[in-house]
Amino acid sequence: MYCTKIDVGSSTMKMAQNDTDSFTMFWKVASVDYHLSHLMGVLVFMASLKFFGLLKANRQMALVGKVVFSCAEKLKSYSFIFIVVLVSYSLAFHLIFGSKLSNFKSFSRSMGSLFAMLLGNATYNDLKKVDETMAITLYFSFMIISSVLLLDILAAIVGERYEVIMGSKICIHETFGPLTRRFVAACNKFKNKIANKQQAAFGKRKTTDVSHLGLR
Repeated sequence: MYCTKIDVGSSTMKMAQNDTDSFTMFWKVASVDYHLSHLMGVLVFMASLKFFGLLKANRQMALVGKVVFSCAEKLKSYSFIFIVVLVSYSLAFHLIFGSKLSNFKSFSRSMGSLFAMLLGNATYNDLKKVDETMAITLYFSFMIISSVLLLDILAAIVGERYEVIMGSKICIHETFGPLTRRFVAACNKFKNKIANKQQAAFGKRKTTDVSHLGLR
């Protein structure tokens, strides 16, 4: 992709230098650069995810990963309910406040603004200036349903699976992961190799001593 960007850029510059009278468009270069930046972002993100494999060597991190994977089925149902609530309120906020507030001008902006509300970025004062009655009704009902009820349900699901896993016995291979297993296997192999060499050397020395005694 980077070579394509260099090739397109050089060919466009040559075209601009050879034909100075006509207008040269650089949209191809901009398009390649746009896709290259997105591709690099995706590759860096995927490379960063590989660090989760190394975190299995830590007991606490391995426990967290096991809790998340064990409650995946219940989280699917929870995610569906959460998305339905978020989409419903996003449509309501967009239709009521979209004509006056830029944060709710489109459905995607409305959904992003509501998700930001859950993280503490409240826009209640702006909503109140547009329509006080609807602002109070929609804002507080959304915060109660999402922040209080749904987040408490999520905490209960994760907490339940955490208690189940903590109550069960976790073997050393599941705790420390494949990285530590390979290290332990390599150490055992090295130890056995040294023991075999020492045993062979001891047997050779014993044979030599017996031969010397026979000669005497």
